[in-house]
Amino acid sequence: MDKLIILNVFIIIIFLQGVWCRDWSISLPEKIEALSGSCVTINCRFDIKSEYDNDLTDSAAGVWSKDGHQNNNNIVFNSSNSNLSLKGNITGKLKNKDCTTIFYNFTSNHTGAFFFRIEGNGELKYTYTQKSVSIDVIDSPSNPTLQMFKDQMKVEVQEEVLEGSSMCLRCSAKTLCSSSPPTLTWSSTDRLHLNESSRLQLDQQNQTEIISDLNFTATYLQHGVTFICTITYQLQQRNTTAQSNITLRVQYAPKNTLVSVFPSNSVLEGSDFDLQQ
Repeated sequence: MDKLIILNVFIIIIFLQGVWCRDWSISLPEKIEALSGSCVTINCRFDIKSEYDNDLTDSAAGVWSKDGHQNNNNIVFNSSNSNLSLKGNITGKLKNKDCTTIFYNFTSNHTGAFFFRIEGNGELKYTYTQKSVSIDVIDSPSNPTLQMFKDQMKVEVQEEVLEGSSMCLRCSAKTLCSSSPPTLTWSSTDRLHLNESSRLQLDQQNQTEIISDLNFTATYLQHGVTFICTITYQLQQRNTTAQSNITLRVQYAPKNTLVSVFPSNSVLEGSDFDLQQ
């Protein structure tokens, strides 16, 4: 019985340490790709030492510094100061330790490593130097990714499929900016009627991607048809697009065949004659 009491006390102590002895920590993506002229969203969560909980109020400010954090010269954004070089908003609620931030009109000048700082009441002033997010700005979007599924199983895009197979062509791309997500559209060289569906979801890096599925049953009419997926980003000054395509190869039985007999009149048993299609 004494051993059981000691074990329970030990478990309680460990639990209380986890509750009351929190430390400074932050969760950020390691790298984000941003499109020049668009916005960029940083998914961000943080924690503070429990002794500063009362200093984290609705008036707390979120600060971002770029390529360093030693002095104020590196500060590019402050949620309580709109006069800095980067314009944006903290969409998360700092009081709930959500520092998710969106920056607008991101350009190549903003490429670099970004550090977060929380500034609350009293002595709550802390820069999370242990981790940063690297933001790389690209001038044009990457081509969307195309995948092909046959009867719900992924297959190679160059693989032949049998007529009658249940097909899904999937086009996906990172949204890059959650407040102005891009659009995916399908087209084909034979102008077929396309039944498509789109959705947004989080990928493994907790970044939002847009997905569009094209579902159909393979027929001989689609053999050799090229399907094109176009992604369009709406920027402040212009729209920019990128494309990927896939040519479908359908294996099917001969269609509209005709058999002719030569000679066409009656023949005697054992005679030679030709069959032509």
